[in-house]
Amino acid sequence: MANARKLPSGQYRCLAYMGKDPHGKRIYQSFTAPTKPEAEELAARAQRRGVPLDSPSCTFSDAFDNLCADNENIWSPTTMRKYKSINRTHLTALASLPVHRIDSRQIQRVVNQAAAAGSPKTVSCVYGLISSVLHYARPDFRPDVNLPALTPHALRIPESALIPALLSAVSSNQSLHTAVMIAASVGLREAEISALTWADYDPAAKTLRVDKQYIYTADNKWILRRPKSAAGIRTVSVPDACAKYLASLPRPDGVPADRARIVPLTPHSIGKAFHAAMTRAGISCRFHDLRHYYSSILLALGVPDKYAMARTGHATNSTLKQVYQHLLADKNAEIDSLTSTAFSAVLSPTSPPSPSPDPVLDPSPPPHAT
Repeated sequence: MANARKLPSGQYRCLAYMGKDPHGKRIYQSFTAPTKPEAEELAARAQRRGVPLDSPSCTFSDAFDNLCADNENIWSPTTMRKYKSINRTHLTALASLPVHRIDSRQIQRVVNQAAAAGSPKTVSCVYGLISSVLHYARPDFRPDVNLPALTPHALRIPESALIPALLSAVSSNQSLHTAVMIAASVGLREAEISALTWADYDPAAKTLRVDKQYIYTADNKWILRRPKSAAGIRTVSVPDACAKYLASLPRPDGVPADRARIVPLTPHSIGKAFHAAMTRAGISCRFHDLRHYYSSILLALGVPDKYAMARTGHATNSTLKQVYQHLLADKNAEIDSLTSTAFSAVLSPTSPPSPSPDPVLDPSPPPHAT
């Protein structure tokens, strides 16, 4: 790969060799970026994308780069970063193989290696990316691969009695305290809470408008993006207690409402500060568990799935079903305890009965039937 050179302007330029024209003249394409690695990455991406998918020399790595390049404005930066991490960590054995000659046995080996080092969910993600790349390059290829069974994810839902203790544990950090209040009473994600501004809050209607979130890009920056699904854009009601708390918060002076953030912390900072506070308080709880708590309250109040999904921003009711199953398990345990107590009172007399004597056996044979 060519090296980028620094320009008098301070930018970096890298030339990518793109082959030859019909007359045999070498063709180069110029790429400019603020940093040397960025310029070289742009040039390398163009070179890799220049390898046609139907070319015998097209490798799995070439196909992956083509797929990423064709979706760079479609996938979120978080998705792009995740796929590149999987490719870098788990798919090196496939990288140099011609994509049109990869078979199920080679894929199975990669899956087995991923299963030895990671969870079934990780293996599923690895195989999912392999399938996407191969389907992109070879739409008719259907690999025959065995995957480990996925284990159900156990939800952790805080009890209502624990919420005051959580708020007390974060009371010294106003921003974190606000984030916990919003998460527990409105059910927002860390990325959504971090992106809220005072323009999103309507104190008269007691509602919050959720239409953006902070995401972390591959070049280590936090940027604002719209939710990845239409269901994520919503207006949610704020309970009176939370509305009263928000009314007590000071507003930044001289900052427009659409730029003044309610919780001026990054999503990562929210989770990290919450974990530290819970550790000090000796409480086992993740910040995202507050979102499950909010869902559990909706379901316990009998709110239909359709309306609960509209408030939580879920595109499907799969998570709500998990929360519902958790609540059913808790309710079932409560019923087991009640029935055990009731039947024990009936079936356990104060004193055991005396054992009956064994019947005296008649040694004479039975009379013959006549």
